[in-house]
Amino acid sequence: MIQLSTPYLLLAALPIVGGFLFLFLRRRSRPVLRSVALLLLVLALAGPRISEQKAERNAVFLVDRSASIALASDDGETAEAIQRIVSEHPEWSFASVEFAGTASLAVPLGASVLPLGVVPLDGAATNLDAAVDLALSVLPEGGANQLVLVSDGRFTDDAEVAISAAQLAGVPISVLPIGSPSDADVALVSMRGPSSVPVARTFSIDIEIESPGAGGATLVVYRDDRVLGFGIIESSA
Repeated sequence: MIQLSTPYLLLAALPIVGGFLFLFLRRRSRPVLRSVALLLLVLALAGPRISEQKAERNAVFLVDRSASIALASDDGETAEAIQRIVSEHPEWSFASVEFAGTASLAVPLGASVLPLGVVPLDGAATNLDAAVDLALSVLPEGGANQLVLVSDGRFTDDAEVAISAAQLAGVPISVLPIGSPSDADVALVSMRGPSSVPVARTFSIDIEIESPGAGGATLVVYRDDRVLGFGIIESSA
């Protein structure tokens, strides 16, 4: 986009443009060249410059406040980890959505400090879908938007629906894992897959999971810190 530092000087160019057209019609070359030179001088004095409009950068933390988080994580450490990300990215505008059975906007965009426990929530469930929908409604259109999921990965709703909603909106989701393992946690024993795969070709990965008992678990697939998908797996005794 071209902007002018002193656009009012263009008003002085209007008579010159009129004279240029008049002389051009009468085919007088020397006055025409002088008029063009004077017009260019006025444009130079107006200070034309090319400006770049940078997209706004916005990120919303989706902070899991369900019962599993309360038992396996420390609020102080979680708040410190979130604040560290905020401090390391001063060019970004941050907000936070806390969620459990419901979701609520805890801190609006633009805050420099994001405390935890701002809103009371029912921790009996984990409604990630509601949290993503609320976060997407907060993010402005046209910016470089991002969601940061702060969770232990245990959800009671269909997490794929929430991930699909974010992907459909073109908003990537990063993950800040929190919580410590418990005696009832499953463990990934091994993972086997091809060493190389042609571009745009599907492939399979074989995994072995060890569980202390029968039950279900959520398998989360990442690429670096980006969530690619979720899946529910069942184990039998």
